[in-house]
Amino acid sequence: MAIINTLYLMEKNMPKLILASTSPWRRALLEKLQISFECAAP
Repeated sequence: MAIINTLYLMEKNMPKLILASTSPWRRALLEKLQISFECAAP
């Protein structure tokens, strides 16, 4: 539970994350960590 709280606080204070990759693995990893992001193809 502490990890989830830490990730929430980190995301709340982080600037918007843009995933500049079309890698399904990288996208799945961020989704699994429940980190908000946008995708942009390089």
